[in-house]
Amino acid sequence: MDALNRVTFNEITRYGVEQGMASPRSIDLDLVNAQQGRRVLDLFAGTGQLGIEALSRGARSAVFVDESRAAVQLVRTNLAHCRLQGDVVQGEALGYLRTCGKFDLIFLDPPYDTGLLDKALANVVQFDILAEGGIILCESRREKELPQLPQPYYLLTERSYGKIKLTLYGKGTHA
Repeated sequence: MDALNRVTFNEITRYGVEQGMASPRSIDLDLVNAQQGRRVLDLFAGTGQLGIEALSRGARSAVFVDESRAAVQLVRTNLAHCRLQGDVVQGEALGYLRTCGKFDLIFLDPPYDTGLLDKALANVVQFDILAEGGIILCESRREKELPQLPQPYYLLTERSYGKIKLTLYGKGTHA
């Protein structure tokens, strides 16, 4: 696992999903327990690295979405190599959000400087696909300002790592 991926899962653990509620008080959760039994969406999947990592740590299911045929094939290959199963969808990411159902953990890591991250966040909110207590993890350039989401969504944290920024949002009541 590369360093940024490790940091990503450390952040999820820090704000882990405990009994369906995201809470900064759940800092001591073990990473496996934080993801166990959760439904994960890896939008703009690329290699599928984030969703595959979540599956390997006990997520109940994962859906991988990418419009690139090569990326979809790579995700399938990587899942088979890791002996894991997931739903792999070749299609336009924003369109997928209209009918996909709810997820406990959503990874948003679109190509930078395309405007897709803001549009994906808006669609997640509009179509209400994050489960109560769920987490959205966004990866962007360090300089990128992400929007404040309306209630019941809230900003958990923003962390910069070199040129990359990880932003976590939660949904529900928080301390």
